[in-house]
Amino acid sequence: MAASKDYMNTLQRISLSGFKSIREVKDLEFRQLNVLIGANGAGKSNLISFFKLLNFAMTNSLKEYVARTGYANSLLHLGSQQTKQITAALAFRMNRGTNIYELTLSQAAGDSLIFTEESVTWHEDEHPRGPRKTVLGVGVEKTLLIEPTRQNDPTVKIVRALLAGTRVYQFHDTSSASPLRSKWKVDDNHYLFDHGGNLAPVLYYLREQRRPTYDIIVSTIQQGVPFFEDFSLQPDRLNPTVIDLRWREKGATYEFGPHQISDGTLRFMALVTLLSLPREDRPGIMIIDEPELGLHPSAIGILADLLGVASAASQVIVSTQSVTLVNQLSPDDVIVVDREDGQSVFRRLDQDALKDWLAEYSMGELWEKNVLGGRP
Repeated sequence: MAASKDYMNTLQRISLSGFKSIREVKDLEFRQLNVLIGANGAGKSNLISFFKLLNFAMTNSLKEYVARTGYANSLLHLGSQQTKQITAALAFRMNRGTNIYELTLSQAAGDSLIFTEESVTWHEDEHPRGPRKTVLGVGVEKTLLIEPTRQNDPTVKIVRALLAGTRVYQFHDTSSASPLRSKWKVDDNHYLFDHGGNLAPVLYYLREQRRPTYDIIVSTIQQGVPFFEDFSLQPDRLNPTVIDLRWREKGATYEFGPHQISDGTLRFMALVTLLSLPREDRPGIMIIDEPELGLHPSAIGILADLLGVASAASQVIVSTQSVTLVNQLSPDDVIVVDREDGQSVFRRLDQDALKDWLAEYSMGELWEKNVLGGRP
């Protein structure tokens, strides 16, 4: 997490080819707040799942990710008979220049993927010598960014930190066996996990060490859940090393447990916490898949405000199906995703071209009328 603060990372653009429904996207621009809209199957989640792949790669778990998602044949665009490799280039803007991370993943034995090319490049603004590129290696199963011997290279060190500060969140699983409803170790509080399961340890830490932030989280949840009074967070009396998510209702003395929270309320609690974390405790780039799932329209309005506030300090990338959420956005925030000729096409909106439309209609209405695109 410190990476986002130390290196002031901003994902400026991405090029990606050969991945799932994405045959090729070149130099897709990212800003502070980026909201992907489109029909089911257009490819919004596929772009997000590429960042998930990077998350796994940065923990030396690429092989696990490939196995979980149907192996290489499922990840290569139209399968391995059609596409042999995935290529990507991510450009991170800094105050004096740009760090670029490039990779090529190719199918290998066992329907797996290996790194057949990997490099980092530092483009310093107005530097007379031009860019400085470091080729990391070829034909390896894991990223060489995480190799200790590579950490003497300043560009490798920075790019590794930038990618470590990019995290994908999905709070969809609220089943009875969900991590969000389970006990967690009290000291699992350094950052919020991608599934939100350690929400109770994080909130407990904030209450004890960052009380103003905790109070903001509680008051924000109360806006969307009027009957909610506060969390009741204490380590288990019989096993003080663990804690679960307990809470109180206004006007009631009874304490509720994690299995007595509705799915939508549980997701809302996790989202509010994530988007309200102190700057040094949040990822530099937060990627959230369909955060509106199960939320009441009034809670989605609060979510839109939180996304705007969070994007002032961290870069935020979101995919959504919510007209209510899109109604709160500026055209500059939106990336439209369409499926054309069997591939995903990504397009940023032109605010000037929509000016006359926006004089009479909201963004959500324009989406529903198919003025923006991104419809079935």
